[in-house]
Amino acid sequence: MNVGAIIPAAGSGTRMGGARKAFLEIGGKTLLQHCLDAFLSIDEITQIVVALPSEEVRASSNGQQRGRVRLVAGGAHRADSVRAALNHLSPEVDVVVIHDAARPLLTVRMIRAVLDCAARGESATIAVPVVDTLHRVDADHRIIETPNRTQFWRAQTPQAFPRSTLIQAYARVTNASAATDEAGLVARAGFPVRIIPGDASNLKITTPDDVVIAEAALARRQS
Repeated sequence: MNVGAIIPAAGSGTRMGGARKAFLEIGGKTLLQHCLDAFLSIDEITQIVVALPSEEVRASSNGQQRGRVRLVAGGAHRADSVRAALNHLSPEVDVVVIHDAARPLLTVRMIRAVLDCAARGESATIAVPVVDTLHRVDADHRIIETPNRTQFWRAQTPQAFPRSTLIQAYARVTNASAATDEAGLVARAGFPVRIIPGDASNLKITTPDDVVIAEAALARRQS
């Protein structure tokens, strides 16, 4: 198995006051570096492509290639960044693992769990079950339905796919740029995607409060 990793990190960080989330620090390292460290510890991952804002790629003092890590310009939407990175993976890569730079508490166990599925020809995503009651509401915020929450999971990353499956999904789905994650995109394209139970600590940094929570979780992990 020859694995290529993709880290979409070109978001504008609107809910972080415009800060580039990938370059925020917890535990003395950027969120992006935490993710890179986890991927770099796995030998089967031969290439890591990070999709950044184009100005960040141009400003990189170390160039666009650093060992196994390559920097490329991302797109306007997350899915566009993933597709741009996918186009820069070497032809030898047959499995693709994707992880959000804004999830710095990534572990090797999570990566290997989805890679094990992809190695068998399956697509997979880490996810956690919904524990709150869910209400579907109308335009006036009135409840019109309360679905069974046991059927719902909150998708996280990493997510892994046979490369051919991911390429076909992008080709089949109309308006693929609107996809908020690749597991949903692949499922919409008609391919099965397996859920692998994850960890609530694998949070996505979205607001300043999330940074505080992630710092505390990282400190507990390192203690």
